[in-house]
Amino acid sequence: MQGSSTKITYVRGGTYHLSSSLSLSSADNGESWLYYPPDGVDSAVLDGGNTLSGGVIVLQGASNITIDGLKVQNFVDYGILGNPGPVGNLGSSDSILDCDVGFNTASSWSTGGITISIPHSTIANNYVHDLGSQGIATYAYYAGQSIDGITIKNNVILRAVQRVSDGGAIYTNMHSGNQSDYVTVSNNYVADQGSPNTWGVHGIYLDDLSSNVSVTGNVVAAPSAGTGTGSGSQYGTNALSAFFDTGGNHNLISGNIVDLGSSASVSVVIFAYPAEAIDVGMQGDTFTGNIVISNFTGALQTHVSANYGYAYSEDTNDPRGYSYTIKNNIYWNYASGGQVFYNGNALNDSAPIQADPQVSGWDYTIQGSSPAYTSSAAFQPILGGWGPPGFVIPQTGVAPSSP
Repeated sequence: MQGSSTKITYVRGGTYHLSSSLSLSSADNGESWLYYPPDGVDSAVLDGGNTLSGGVIVLQGASNITIDGLKVQNFVDYGILGNPGPVGNLGSSDSILDCDVGFNTASSWSTGGITISIPHSTIANNYVHDLGSQGIATYAYYAGQSIDGITIKNNVILRAVQRVSDGGAIYTNMHSGNQSDYVTVSNNYVADQGSPNTWGVHGIYLDDLSSNVSVTGNVVAAPSAGTGTGSGSQYGTNALSAFFDTGGNHNLISGNIVDLGSSASVSVVIFAYPAEAIDVGMQGDTFTGNIVISNFTGALQTHVSANYGYAYSEDTNDPRGYSYTIKNNIYWNYASGGQVFYNGNALNDSAPIQADPQVSGWDYTIQGSSPAYTSSAAFQPILGGWGPPGFVIPQTGVAPSSP
């Protein structure tokens, strides 16, 4: 394909035992590696035998590459990896679609199912699961890297952050200091992240100065049972959240369904201001028009740093002042006698709505008569259609708080 006009390979169904990575560079620009439709999506299995490290599929400076409908499994660290480490040619506009990526063995932090640092790329309709650390991650960690225009949508991420603390099912990072990038995280389904041995577990984690990230229309369900009961957290023994916003600005979190579960230990949002945020500040971050449900009785048991019992943990150390907007969110506790909480250590939800949003089932279906649609929340229907073609949300793990 590098030397001809033929740019498409259909990978026939079967298991391919790989001892080295499938590496694609700028010489492979414009190529497509696809499942063979008569065999079915994810019928071609690239198996790393639990020994292949450095990525089963690696994109290095490649542009307009499409990986569609391949199953990637049993690898050490990364399933699909784009632009590892400092790079020259970033490449652009790659697509990772309809893949099944799961089962790694690494116990190191910066590993994941799909990890992409290629601007204007799309990660869509994948099933990513059973991973030690991040599920889907995008990094602008090194100087010169960019994740501008990356879209993460329609994916299912189950059982991420199983062995390594301080991680997210979906993770973004702009450590390089380039806060002009824009990233979209929309219509993803996240559930069962974490384990009893991990703390600092978050559904969607906007880390290291991530800014201009739009997080809309996602379902962020509760972490796995017992998550956060270990010790050693830098943010507190629990430090669990649906969303973790770390040092960035102008992050929009809106129109999501958040299920806090039954543990009473999950924060809705943690706003953290690390030392490096002094350069960019945390202005303009918003949490509006979301549905927050739970199923527990008694007091809220969240623990983030020195803050106990808050739905929102808010760092107020930004010398520019903090200006988080939290309002017009709907809250409902499905436990008999359960309370709703919308308090913060600095700011509460300024216009909370307490009403049953009429959510039901493992796919969090919202009835057409829901007050979410008619209230000031102005909630938009969740699109669904998650994962590869034909994928059905499994009814396993922590059950939804709603009936």
